[in-house]
Amino acid sequence: MNNKKLNIFNIFEYIKMDCCCCTETFNNKIKKVNKLNIKIPECRCGGNIGFEGSIYKTLLKNNNCKCKQFFLGDPINYKCYNITEDDKIKTQEFCKKTDTTFYIHCPFVANLAKDNCHKSIEVLSNELNVVKDLPAACVLHIGKVGTIKNVADNLNYLTNIGKLPISTDTKVPFKLLLENAAGQGTELGRNWEEIRHLYEALDHTKVGICIDTQHAFASNMCSFQTHQDVVNLFDEASYITKQGISMIHLNDSLKPINSNVDRHAPVSKGHIWYKEKESFETLLDFAYGNCIDLISETSDPNNDIDIINNYMNNNI
Repeated sequence: MNNKKLNIFNIFEYIKMDCCCCTETFNNKIKKVNKLNIKIPECRCGGNIGFEGSIYKTLLKNNNCKCKQFFLGDPINYKCYNITEDDKIKTQEFCKKTDTTFYIHCPFVANLAKDNCHKSIEVLSNELNVVKDLPAACVLHIGKVGTIKNVADNLNYLTNIGKLPISTDTKVPFKLLLENAAGQGTELGRNWEEIRHLYEALDHTKVGICIDTQHAFASNMCSFQTHQDVVNLFDEASYITKQGISMIHLNDSLKPINSNVDRHAPVSKGHIWYKEKESFETLLDFAYGNCIDLISETSDPNNDIDIINNYMNNNI
């Protein structure tokens, strides 16, 4: 490759080139790029944290983390805090100064898969309104006890009435991210076929993909045993949307593969990465090379963040 042509827009293509043959690990390729003194954008990592009454105050917690996730209210009801314009202004200034992004997780009760889900549409509309001018996005479970068609119809309705904006922030390319499911009960989005059918009916410029690693493991979407497993995961997402994966919930699993049970564990303390680390390193290399934010939703996010940062500091 001509080094003079290597720039910020094709670094990732260079890093992942020949990945299927495993002729070089991603981190070795990134080291080669670093020797050229080319600045590569950072991926951000952080945890799911409690809400402090305002977004600005919430983001001040664990200020060493560059991205965070939180609920605007109780995860199991539709009531959410009202966010003032003053809070939005302070948040915008803080995020610009500290290079911070954040994610608002929609309540678990929000369910666009059902018929007549007016409350779900209302709460999602309100939270999308909060993030529309900020380096932030909403994360929504695809739904349950319903149909993929209902989810698509409801999201298209929000698009048609102007409630689902296009992101203008390169750090957060979508204002809404749909999260894959672990496969419990009637949950939708437990496999690539369901996710593909949903995105075929949506405007791809407005809805991104959030991959939860525990959910993907529990539903057998990805075993995370090898480098190639992770490559395939990213490839599958790229077949569905050009952007591919936009954010990752980086969780280990308390339950074995194909258990269809949603139970998170701290990284290296569950069934995914208790022994095999190759796929974990590949996942981090992909996230780094493609500027994908990582959020821990486990009982020990500090453990997860330390593991991520230690790997990045020693290998990138």
